[in-house]
Amino acid sequence: MKLMNVLATTTAAFLFALVFTPASLYARCPIPAGGTLEVRVPAGNLIIDTSGTDSVDWDVTGKQMVAQETCGRDTVRIDGTAAGPMRPIPDWHIKVPRNVILDLVTQAGTITIGQSDGKVNARTGGGDVFIGNIRGETSIYTEAGNIQAGDIGSNVAIKSNQAGNLTLGNVNGEVTAWTQAGDITVASAMRVLNMVTGGG
Repeated sequence: MKLMNVLATTTAAFLFALVFTPASLYARCPIPAGGTLEVRVPAGNLIIDTSGTDSVDWDVTGKQMVAQETCGRDTVRIDGTAAGPMRPIPDWHIKVPRNVILDLVTQAGTITIGQSDGKVNARTGGGDVFIGNIRGETSIYTEAGNIQAGDIGSNVAIKSNQAGNLTLGNVNGEVTAWTQAGDITVASAMRVLNMVTGGG
């Protein structure tokens, strides 16, 4: 485990390079500032672009996934259902405003998120998670994979249940980090509640 000051730039620039949004996104539900985007899919890489304005725009690759969107007053929900074999797993390109709450779950796949001013809850049943600077409270879970995040403006809890390296930038809050096997690196934190690794 490592707790150290980092004078170089955080991982944010690297994470932005990973966020690719195709030009053919479909404008769907409007979403207000402070609204919540919920995503529940059986498989897929979730690629979240937070440069949107007032709507949730999205697309998914492959014909093996059937998507349904539900538009609420303060919440937009996207559900996916597998219509056939998931080979390869699809990419979900989703564009939202920076100031919405993100509640994301994929049963298998990588999660990539740009900068966000809201709360973030990101969970994957297997895959890496890459996140830029997040202003709100942050919770990240992967069944197996690495977690890499930039600066966090509130409390953060990250966990790799089987194995993976955990990396955080500067945290303006409390840190809880757990991995079955791997390194834990935090640039700085107001308070470390718990950091546990089974080996690293």
